[in-house]
Amino acid sequence: MSEISVVDIPFKENKEKNIKDTLETKSYAEALSSFIQNCGTPLTIGVQGEWGSGKTSLLNMIQDNLLEASINQKKKRYGGEYRVIWINTWEHSVLKSPEESLISILEELVDTISAIDGSFAKAQKAKQFISQIAKGALRVGAQAALGSKAAQVTEEVLGGSSNSIKGLRNSLEDIITTIIKRKENPVERFVIFVDDLDRIDPKNAVEVLELLKNIFSVENCVYVLAIDYQVVVKGLQSKFGELTEDNEWEFRAYFDKIIQLPFMMPMGSYNLQTYLEDILVQTNFYTKKSVKNGPIVQFVKAIRQTIGNNPRALKRLANSLSIINIHWNIQKNSNNNINKNIDKLENKLNSLGKELEKTLRESMFCLVCMQISFPKVFQLLQTSPNFTEWDEEFVNKITKGAHDGDKEIEKELSLAIQHNSPDFDEEWEQSLFKIVRFKKWQTKRLVDTSRVLSIIKDNIIGVDDSGVFTEIMETCIKITSVTSVNSTSESLDTEFSEQEEELDLRRGRVEFWNLVKNKISRTDNLVGKAFKDKKGDRTSSGIFTRSANAINDSCYHVVSYRSSYFIAFTVEKHLVVSGNKEENIALFRFLRSNSDSIENTIKSKLKFIINEDSEKQEIRVICNDDSIPQRCDVSNKKISQDIRDKYIKNMIKTQPLFEKKIEELCLEFNHLSSNDREALTNRNEATNNQE
Repeated sequence: MSEISVVDIPFKENKEKNIKDTLETKSYAEALSSFIQNCGTPLTIGVQGEWGSGKTSLLNMIQDNLLEASINQKKKRYGGEYRVIWINTWEHSVLKSPEESLISILEELVDTISAIDGSFAKAQKAKQFISQIAKGALRVGAQAALGSKAAQVTEEVLGGSSNSIKGLRNSLEDIITTIIKRKENPVERFVIFVDDLDRIDPKNAVEVLELLKNIFSVENCVYVLAIDYQVVVKGLQSKFGELTEDNEWEFRAYFDKIIQLPFMMPMGSYNLQTYLEDILVQTNFYTKKSVKNGPIVQFVKAIRQTIGNNPRALKRLANSLSIINIHWNIQKNSNNNINKNIDKLENKLNSLGKELEKTLRESMFCLVCMQISFPKVFQLLQTSPNFTEWDEEFVNKITKGAHDGDKEIEKELSLAIQHNSPDFDEEWEQSLFKIVRFKKWQTKRLVDTSRVLSIIKDNIIGVDDSGVFTEIMETCIKITSVTSVNSTSESLDTEFSEQEEELDLRRGRVEFWNLVKNKISRTDNLVGKAFKDKKGDRTSSGIFTRSANAINDSCYHVVSYRSSYFIAFTVEKHLVVSGNKEENIALFRFLRSNSDSIENTIKSKLKFIINEDSEKQEIRVICNDDSIPQRCDVSNKKISQDIRDKYIKNMIKTQPLFEKKIEELCLEFNHLSSNDREALTNRNEATNNQE
């Protein structure tokens, strides 16, 4: 009986069963195997990759290579020259605390090593240390190793007494040294695989690592950890807080202390086309001939825009297509309304020179890709399958009109049209943008979402007849909906709490800008004038006002409700044209050379962001009131009125001074010759660097 599904188990190459390395990762496994055989010890390798990226499969291939190398050297006893020990942390963690998991792991490690030549007496000594650790140091809790009691635990665990991991480490070294020195034993080194750390709770995974790392210094051992770096990040947040640009080095430093050789899973180099062909044929969605002569290149493009190169996600796709294919074949052979409608649709498509089976299969493939990667947009399609008819009325139906007048969305859409014109030049694409942006559904992948729908519209269905297009989409949505994963209580039309939260945010922004307007519009400057001239409510995060004296029209003064962007002078990079970039860099370097003068004028510190590789240049004013959080949305009603009043007061006081000083310096810069600009800037920069 032929298989019609793809089993989600780690890959092991088997020539007899015709199981091949279709992703073509064998060369990476061979390289790592060679490194493991010849590197100095002790050494720890970190095989990194997201969940489902193929880490365990790569470890399987490395293990096979090591065993084959041992056999080739005719050292077959006890597994050969390179003794492999496999530790599955997930199996050790089931229904156990992190402390209990560690003890279980250590016991397996000791038992496996000592069994090689019967070093049971020494093993018992090692187990005594494990028992003492369990009763002693670990009673404090592995969690404390990541918190305020770190010093206490470190002293207790790694102290000089026999009740410590240090004693266990020495005992392990004794067993391993004895085994390797004994002539009867062919073992030269131990390779210890630690797998499935990313399947357990991130905090627990780090706690296991925190304690396990203390035995990573045992000689004649190479440790290979399969781990997702993001799991480490999540597990360390209780110690370092949320990951930011400022503290990222702390997360990296922790990781680097454990890992001497990092290896990232080469997902970008996977042979996606061969792998995809293989699983589509295996699940009977296509025959080998039809998939090679058909849409495989187009499918690869759709995959890259949606689920990417993750093998586990590709297996889910294949299994979804398999059940859809079975259901589809049953439908075709039954005498029901769906089948009758399909017959009528086939006649219409034939008249348009299109093949029904081909069109439906290719459309369903792309829709299942969307279903996995963009489930909310797939829900939109269930609501209105003919996405080419999405318009402002449809957007209003989904957002209840709350998106109307949102200046941020309007501005971002304008930029998207400018920079990604083919992706947002049609009304349906702009409607998709507004809904996704308003709902905050994977906004960073909006371009990908638009492109996949365009593949369906232009490359697969490719008909101008709106009625036929609707019928095709309705048929495909009905068939593919059986594999979608949505809560039964989920509905696009009943997300009241989400909409109410969004409305609260909008109300807070309008209220904030009205408070600012009442005060700043009294000032006689550019920003104040902008507030006077502007009618209607404001909801955008910042108010941008073009500089009057800057060297070109791409420079703006900014005030914002985001405390990290309090007051600024910036280049709107989408307005930079040929020649502007060099001018702006020179201007901002000149302004930076006068930073002391600006700071003395406004009584606040500045942050300069000058990047010669980018159009974006910026000066930010740091709010000098310590009672205001550095990173917060001051318009949010959760922020106290006292903090909001202080913020606005500081803004009204500082912004006119900052604007006036910047405009004066812009005028001064404009009157300088190019040589004078360069000389003055270089001289002032050199003086600042010396200071």
